Amino acid sequence: MATTTSTSGSTFQFTGAISGLDTASIIQAMLAVEKAPLTAITNQRTALQARQTAYGQLQTLLQTLQTSSRALATGGSAGARAAGSSNTGVMTASASPGAMTGTYLVQVSHLATSTKATSTASIGTAITAGDLDTNLAGLALPGSVTAGDIGMVVDGTIVKATIGAPDSTTLRQATDAIAAAVQAQIRTAEGTPNATVTASIVNNRLQLSVTGAATSHVLSFGVGGDTSNASAILGLSGIQGASLSAATPVSGTSALGVVRAISSLDAAGLAGLTGTTTGALTINGATIAYNTSVDSLSSIVTRINSSPAGVVASLDRGNDRLILTAKSGGAAAISIADVSGTLGAALNLAPGTTAAQTFGTQAQVTIDGTSYTSNSNSVSTAIDGVRLTLLAQGSSSVTVTADATTTSNAVQAVVDAYNALADKLDTMTANASGGTKGPLATDSGVRDIAISFRSLITGQVSSSSLLRSLADVGVTTGKWGAVAASTKRLQFDATKLAAAIDANPSSVTDLLTGAMAPLVSGVDAWTKSGGQIDTVQQGITSALSELTKRETATNDRIAVRQQALEAKFAAMEATLAKLQTTSTALNNTIAQQNKNSG
Repeated sequence: MATTTSTSGSTFQFTGAISGLDTASIIQAMLAVEKAPLTAITNQRTALQARQTAYGQLQTLLQTLQTSSRALATGGSAGARAAGSSNTGVMTASASPGAMTGTYLVQVSHLATSTKATSTASIGTAITAGDLDTNLAGLALPGSVTAGDIGMVVDGTIVKATIGAPDSTTLRQATDAIAAAVQAQIRTAEGTPNATVTASIVNNRLQLSVTGAATSHVLSFGVGGDTSNASAILGLSGIQGASLSAATPVSGTSALGVVRAISSLDAAGLAGLTGTTTGALTINGATIAYNTSVDSLSSIVTRINSSPAGVVASLDRGNDRLILTAKSGGAAAISIADVSGTLGAALNLAPGTTAAQTFGTQAQVTIDGTSYTSNSNSVSTAIDGVRLTLLAQGSSSVTVTADATTTSNAVQAVVDAYNALADKLDTMTANASGGTKGPLATDSGVRDIAISFRSLITGQVSSSSLLRSLADVGVTTGKWGAVAASTKRLQFDATKLAAAIDANPSSVTDLLTGAMAPLVSGVDAWTKSGGQIDTVQQGITSALSELTKRETATNDRIAVRQQALEAKFAAMEATLAKLQTTSTALNNTIAQQNKNSG
């Protein structure tokens, strides 16, 4: 007797080594009847899964139909409007659904501007003549000076000055090098050694003066290939084509000494800041808390801009001032107050007053003789349903028309969605004799979807209007007697819809919204949570779960039966083996006796 591992759930599979029988095949044949229910379960599962997939596809197609029909039912696409401006340099225009069509003459008297609060003076510690002998690295300049050459153009001739390392070069040495380069070229141009150019600090700016010059000279800073950024840091890069003469000195265009934006407030050089470690500044009621030993001016600017203060904070590095600009236009003041600490005062924003502020103005437009004002350059209250974006003073005509293209596209989307649904339903519910049977062939309610929804789409909406059904705006089922498929699907004539919109846009809007509303509701009954598809899908899921339980129970029963059969056949083989042993022993005994008697 031989044993082998089984793949059918039993520990051993027996072959009839003694009996000569194929016991494994006999056992499987005996189990075949008991396995028959498994085939039925597999077939049922396949059918249920096909229905489950089909209902999922149906859900998607219905949702597409609902989305497209809702766009018309809510009036958005049905009453779409387009607005255009004859002068897009003065304004642009857009219209919301249902806006009154017509042409309007719009005059923009002035644009809205925002209130702006600007530091009344530099907020950092100014650099003075007393700082000339301080190394560049030790000064509160707008940035770190790099060593290298800077170029200047004097009367059309390029000259250069060399700036040393900032930690070993004083401000005087740097400015004297610049003055010397300009002076040398002026002397060369005049052909005399009389001109003397000097550099000094006046009102926190670098100033170049000349004495002994016979004439004026044109001076510009910035040459391609500069290896030092000193022109920008020292406020000279803005000097372009300036006239330098004995009577006319030339000053840098930005401040030398400025606040240190990324250092802590305590180390930023804010002259008016007290020693308070923690404090709070309010802007339009929004609290900006700070810690002077940790927070920098840069972080304060970020905090203001992310707060609900309704302003945009920025730092004017050239003039060393903080600027707060209201996000909305109009003449409203910006409320600034130091609740604790003196940051507002140190920023020279004159807390509690409007001394640092320039008030904004309202936009003013006149439409067909009537004036309107707005705190914003986006005006939506002057023409019902129309938004004007004001760009400049001037006049423009604004024309509002029905947007036939948008409406036509929306209607086409409904037609396409319905036809795609109907095509799929034909396949899903097919039940032709001898043909392929659809997964939903036995679901009678599904077969009626296309017919019922087509009735909703093509039915009469109103009996009192000139436009009574969608056929009046080009949506039909095709002509009877034509190709068979043409009477089962919707067709759309966009030209007929455009003509109807041109004749009476409001009636078209009413018709489309009235026709689509019941379709949206009808689809919703199928697709909503707890709706018909959801209910069916839950039933399928439950049935699949029950099949799994039946399959498990059947397999368990078959395994028990198989083990019992294998045990019986094993016992039979064991008995046969014993009999065979006994028979052999008996035969041997008989043979021995015969031999002895012979």
